[in-house]
Amino acid sequence: MQRERRARAQGVRDINFSNDGRRFLSSSYDKVVKLWDTETGQVITSLGEGKMFFCAKFHPDDSKQNVVMGGCQDKKVYQWDSNTGDLVQARAPLPALPAGARPPAGCTAPDGGSAAV
Repeated sequence: MQRERRARAQGVRDINFSNDGRRFLSSSYDKVVKLWDTETGQVITSLGEGKMFFCAKFHPDDSKQNVVMGGCQDKKVYQWDSNTGDLVQARAPLPALPAGARPPAGCTAPDGGSAAV
């Protein structure tokens, strides 16, 4: 079944679904990351308001799907707990990559200790 959502003031930059497909994240030019209920289409919570997020991702581990990360224009990776909406941490930029190299979006180390969005 195809559904259309029109609850963003400006264009969407990124969409990411939780592993079970029941929720999804969107980041857009309206400077907020939104967590949605896939079935109802309702916004569950808004995160990182006032900052331009280029992407937003759920933690890939099924047991950590409440962990949400966003890659921001200020070159930091923000991490929230989607159950509470609390900002957990904002990590400093990753070390510079060689010219032309780009990290894949939404990568986490196997131990969950580092992330690149």
